Amino acid sequence: MPTAYTILFLLIILVALSTWFIPSGSYDYVDGVPVAGTYHATQANPQGIGDILKAAFSGFYDAVDVCVFILMVGGFLGVVMKTGAIDAGMRRVVRRFKSKDILVIPIAMLLFALGGSTFGMAEETLPFFAIFLPIMIAMGFDSLTAFMIVFIGAKAGYIASTVNPFSVLIAQGVIGITGNPQLWLRAIMFVVIVGLSIGWVVLYARKVRKNPELSLTFHDDKQKRLDMGAVDDDVPFTTAQKWILVVFLAGMALIVWGLVSQGWYMSELSAVFLAMGLLAGIIARFSQQKIAQEFVVGLKDFAFSAIVIGLARGVNHVLTEGMIS
Repeated sequence: MPTAYTILFLLIILVALSTWFIPSGSYDYVDGVPVAGTYHATQANPQGIGDILKAAFSGFYDAVDVCVFILMVGGFLGVVMKTGAIDAGMRRVVRRFKSKDILVIPIAMLLFALGGSTFGMAEETLPFFAIFLPIMIAMGFDSLTAFMIVFIGAKAGYIASTVNPFSVLIAQGVIGITGNPQLWLRAIMFVVIVGLSIGWVVLYARKVRKNPELSLTFHDDKQKRLDMGAVDDDVPFTTAQKWILVVFLAGMALIVWGLVSQGWYMSELSAVFLAMGLLAGIIARFSQQKIAQEFVVGLKDFAFSAIVIGLARGVNHVLTEGMIS
């Protein structure tokens, strides 16, 4: 299989070639909203080899806030994972739930779905995948289960948005609807779509735990289990680790508050994750050199995601510059 980088670069080339054949056009805009019936042809601006090579740079420039946010999350996790707080806390969760550990899936998915339905939770789910990954593997599930909990949970809620300002309020404003008269219908959609999503993920998780070889990520997860060790290991849960988890939970609560009531976006979220990483290192009594080193290690782990987002924005940049978006 070609890498994600290869696929995206090929898409940039394909989109650039299409600007030579697809007629260029645009709409008139009022307050950033396209006006119906105003579409008109514009002068063509076909994209050449130079534009293709510059697309990645332009994509990173356009997505710099998201890319920096991802790197800050990676740096934060690099420091926190080194403290062992996540690992020790995860093992306590596994022992506490024992035979009822399957309940983690519907509870977590419901929380993510509420985030997607109310404040449009999307990119903010990235750090949670890294957190749920060791928890799900320790419980006998697989890494795909962790992925589905986080991303299907949030996207199911996003599809059935109730008060999500991005997909409900802005859209209603474009067509002149005030208030939220379809809220009751959206609530029904939320129950149905999120319920079906949770049921599907639970069925998959049970199937994988019963027969791990049915997992789509079986071979990759074998190495992950070796790296993490046995769940029953007597791992100490120190006072410092408990305080680090308190900082983490307080930071998550602060992020939700900022997103819902203060209109926070990537710069504010990046600042919170940076602060949590620094506090975690200080509580663990790391030296300033060690905090910096582990932060950079975390950055490397998340660099892949940042590069992919920059390249993906490069595809959109070529579409826009070629006037065929």
